[in-house]
Amino acid sequence: MAAPVYDAIVLFGDSITQAGWTDSAFGAKLANVYSRKLDVLNRGLAGYNTTWALPVLEQCLERGPQRSKTRLIVIWFGANDACIKPSVQHVPLVEFIANIKQMVRLVQEADPETKVILITPPPVNTQQRKEDLESREPPIMTIDRDFEVTQQYAGGVLKAGADCNVPVVNVWVALWQAAGNKEDGLRVYLSDGLHLTRAGYEVGLDDSPTKEADQRTIKVVYDALLERIRASHGELDPEKLPSVFANWTEMSA
Repeated sequence: MAAPVYDAIVLFGDSITQAGWTDSAFGAKLANVYSRKLDVLNRGLAGYNTTWALPVLEQCLERGPQRSKTRLIVIWFGANDACIKPSVQHVPLVEFIANIKQMVRLVQEADPETKVILITPPPVNTQQRKEDLESREPPIMTIDRDFEVTQQYAGGVLKAGADCNVPVVNVWVALWQAAGNKEDGLRVYLSDGLHLTRAGYEVGLDDSPTKEADQRTIKVVYDALLERIRASHGELDPEKLPSVFANWTEMSA
């Protein structure tokens, strides 16, 4: 069965996306809800920044007789781009925003019917990250992430989304609110000051522009993303999509 049968949703990002299938995280839940309707593909690239990811995206978008049609791409970068200099992962903020916008353009040029949703990087816990690095063997004594810097990159994703007129799931704000607006409160949601725990994947923000600030509610990443899909791209609502193959009850004896 080499030929594609299902159209696809592609989750494209760094290690936070790559781990989206662990502990029933958002990727696994999406794959379940779209079962028999759309394939949900993990294209997470641990350690990658947007500069390194751009040529990979170009390869992912190549069309051919053996490739499925991509209905939606969810782009989730920024955690590595926000590394502090002189890290090789660091991408300047202006370049990062340009890269995200270029990703959106590549998707739209490859197939104007493919939808795009962006996700902001989560906040980091600088002290927790420092403790994790110093506990390694050998210890790493130079901190590589900063809370305020990562916040700027989350804002960069919001700007890219506004400039490209594509929806954004604001995970940075959701986690920060869930942590009580305290950096130390992020320990519940971050395993090493950077990567999400199971609880971290279970936080997202319903930040729809049609809602007043006091009506916005904290939701799990899966729920927030699925709600954004339904609000912005209703034709991809899993409840409205038909199954690719007939139900067994429709089969003749």
